[in-house]
Amino acid sequence: MNEKRTGFSEKEYRALQNRDSYSSLALFDKSRKKYYRKYILKEKDEEELSNAMILGNLCDCKLFTPEKFDEKFGMSSVNVGTTQLFEFAAELYSLTLKALNEEGEITREFSELMKEAFDNVKYDMNGVEVKFKKKDFAWLVTNFSGSDAEIFYKERRANHGKIVVGINQIQQADNLIADLFNTEWTSDVLEKVDDERWEVLNQLNFDNFEVENLPLKFMADKVLIDHRNKEVSPYDLKVTWIAEDFPSNYRKNRYYLQNVVYRLGLLEWIKKERPDLKEYKLNFMKFIVGDSTRSCKPLIFTTNAQDLIDGVGGFERNGYKYKGVLEICEEISWAKSMNLWDISKQNFMKNGIVEITTFEQNEE
Repeated sequence: MNEKRTGFSEKEYRALQNRDSYSSLALFDKSRKKYYRKYILKEKDEEELSNAMILGNLCDCKLFTPEKFDEKFGMSSVNVGTTQLFEFAAELYSLTLKALNEEGEITREFSELMKEAFDNVKYDMNGVEVKFKKKDFAWLVTNFSGSDAEIFYKERRANHGKIVVGINQIQQADNLIADLFNTEWTSDVLEKVDDERWEVLNQLNFDNFEVENLPLKFMADKVLIDHRNKEVSPYDLKVTWIAEDFPSNYRKNRYYLQNVVYRLGLLEWIKKERPDLKEYKLNFMKFIVGDSTRSCKPLIFTTNAQDLIDGVGGFERNGYKYKGVLEICEEISWAKSMNLWDISKQNFMKNGIVEITTFEQNEE
């Protein structure tokens, strides 16, 4: 019953073209260049995920779409480590992807790729040695050959398009899931099932709405519909280094954009797909946050009306201005219409002549 209601599968959702999401809005806000390369040029590249992000993906899949595990993940035969050799393997994999042609063949000499990856890891932008100190390329070649890092690199090549995980990461995810079910406030959400009162929707997605003429899509991890109290409650699962520090990650990772996009998407979903819920109260979004270090219990962080206002129109904290959904969507729509990706709309309209002002002056 739930599968019928959730819309696209995750794979189909990810493959939707010409639809932005909160993550693409966040990427544009961080770097127009990276947005342009990923979503306009569609360059072959895979984001290097932190261990916490990988654990989040694993927990998300195991909890909400376990039948999709083999579609999304590849299993490694080694424990995935964090040594410099594994860092080199990640950089080598990234360069390999960029060197592939349409037939999947590497178009550069592999030794060149290895040397470039080695230099990229060994030196910072100023040419200062920061990794593999007092070790040369010959050392790298000798020690990488036959190592777990090389095995992991080859397994990533063989599982292109999937997240390759180690046995150790699977165990970590299983432990985190156990923590979620062994904690009263999170288990109360995750253990809900369809019955006379509750309707439980996992991975609910919708792609038929716009903001500032920009087509958008969203996928919510879990939506609970309480037919007794006539309420709709959206939840999203996150795994972070320290769960109690999530508020700082909320700003850093621009989850305030997600909060708004999901809210707008759910309102349109109710209007267009579920008019039977139009009299129901749509509750503010909540984040279920697991701790990758397992040093504290998982927590549920709630949002409120002010969080939505901030996410829509932007806000300032500690002298830094955070753009909201409206401004970012307008800028993306403008950039697409003008095919300009190296200047903001605001500075283009000023003919590139920009006055320096402080935040204090702007407030005046």
